[in-house]
Amino acid sequence: MLPTRLPTAAASELASTPAGPEHANSIAIDQIDPNPVQPRRVFQADSLHQLADSIRSHGIIQPLVVRLNGDRFQ
Repeated sequence: MLPTRLPTAAASELASTPAGPEHANSIAIDQIDPNPVQPRRVFQADSLHQLADSIRSHGIIQPLVVRLNGDRFQ
């Protein structure tokens, strides 16, 4: 089984590395904008807390997929 979390130093290094659209493996979270056509608008507070707790405990198991939108991502 592959590890789901990177050591802090590695994660920090990846987050600060500029990513090109053709080979983006990791991008800074402040480069991601919400998708204005996202149909999910209402989220239950309890569900969000459970998700946040799970991410803190296990990391993000599945990759987050974004698309290039100008010089930022969505």
